[in-house]
Amino acid sequence: PTAFTYVLLRSNARIVVTQGIFEFLNEEEAKAVVAHELGHIVNRDFILMTMAGMLVQILYQIYAAMARSSGSSRKKGNAAIVGLAALICYYIGIYLLLYLSRTREYLADGFSASRVEPKHLAAALVKIAYGIVKIEDTEATQSLLRSSRHLGVVDVQNVKGPALIGESAEQAGGSVAEAMLFDAYNPWAPLIQLNSTHPLTGRRIAHLGQIAKEQGQEFSGYDVEEAAARVKLDRSHLWGKFLFELLILVVPAIAAIAAGILTGTWQLALAAGALAVLATLPLRYPSGAPTDTTVMALMSDPAASPVRASKVRLQGKAIGRVSPGFVAGADVIYQDKTGLMAVDFRSVFGGIGELFTGWKRVPQHLDQPGTAEGWFKRGMGGYIMLKELSSTAGTLRAYPLFWQIFLCLVAIGASFWFLLVH
Repeated sequence: PTAFTYVLLRSNARIVVTQGIFEFLNEEEAKAVVAHELGHIVNRDFILMTMAGMLVQILYQIYAAMARSSGSSRKKGNAAIVGLAALICYYIGIYLLLYLSRTREYLADGFSASRVEPKHLAAALVKIAYGIVKIEDTEATQSLLRSSRHLGVVDVQNVKGPALIGESAEQAGGSVAEAMLFDAYNPWAPLIQLNSTHPLTGRRIAHLGQIAKEQGQEFSGYDVEEAAARVKLDRSHLWGKFLFELLILVVPAIAAIAAGILTGTWQLALAAGALAVLATLPLRYPSGAPTDTTVMALMSDPAASPVRASKVRLQGKAIGRVSPGFVAGADVIYQDKTGLMAVDFRSVFGGIGELFTGWKRVPQHLDQPGTAEGWFKRGMGGYIMLKELSSTAGTLRAYPLFWQIFLCLVAIGASFWFLLVH
């Protein structure tokens, strides 16, 4: 299920609506999607994004031309400076282009909400995400979704999170709004969406909720503001937690710089940074007994984090792979009584071990009741970094921290070796 528009002038605009829209959405929700695409046409978004994208690509072409330049050393030096400046501006331009794209999506949502009740577009956003994830990919569907990523109603690269959230809420009889609190209020959310062509689904639904309130229209089940009041959300607590987690991320860099400055030996900087990473691992991946919980409880936690994981255990079963149709995929979708959660498997043997596990061992555990234990993190969607998957077929163990620890020890050893040799 997807829809998009392409246009040079508003007079010759085209809207493409796939059959999936009519299979997953009701009539009012389909109208809301069409109204969203009409909003892009009315606001001339296609020509605006095309021109902005062209300017960004020109910067890259300047960089490429300067990199190929020849002549005297002075000319090469000037070309290198111009090329470096163009490259820096190019990367800045990409993020500005993504920001512009997200802004235009809000405007199109607003246009839709002025023609069709906002709650219908909110429901459509969740259902489209679920439909894209549910339908098994073919070469044709993958090509369609990739080529229309920046044009579609949702960013297809980031639909798994809202898809599983919507399905979980429906199965648990809970509120989608509570599961969207992270998107709407957590300070990590604006950073998480930086690489996305569309705003996080929860932020779009919160925006639609504001419009519904202004229009005096009903928005039950999707009212994020009401859900925040219901759970007594403390935004100051979220910010305090965010700043502490941000500190955890920068501690290795601070340690490396401090070691280099204080000792005057930059060979120790790598070792100091690696030691700091090892020191922060217990904060990022706590030890101890896991907490027995549910998918819906995890997804409804607005203080969930992409940095500090919580050690949890779910009771249910693995029902399929995260990448449908990939017979060697080791990552699975886990289902408990309240919904679905992606589970990330990391092998001690790296990518080769993950392929072997996905091919040989994962099929034995599919549809077998048991438990999944690991560390829960929240990004575009929630996922568990697996420690142990138990079922009637036995136990499948993962080693998510092995390579982090191994590479840190290698870095420390290499630093001291380089210091002694030189």
